[in-house]
Amino acid sequence: ANSSGVVTFAGAVTTTGATQVSDIRLKEDIRRVGTNHLGLGVYQYRYKGFDGVWEGVMAQEVEIMHPGAIKRLPYGYKAVDYASLGLTMRQIH
Repeated sequence: ANSSGVVTFAGAVTTTGATQVSDIRLKEDIRRVGTNHLGLGVYQYRYKGFDGVWEGVMAQEVEIMHPGAIKRLPYGYKAVDYASLGLTMRQIH
């Protein structure tokens, strides 16, 4: 386990279906790669302490434009209900 709380949410990265842990505080190597049809930034990033590169949105941006799509998690972290936005998060590698 690491001190950031990422381990608590490790399963949520791939197994929660529509809702994905998307809090910027749990990510590193963040690079904006575009803007989606909702006007949200699209980013590629790694989850701290885990392998793999993912592509998706940042919860903090979604919260400003679409607050109803945010789910609150333990320790103050945030997740995005991708399905409610018609979006998907995907693993790049």
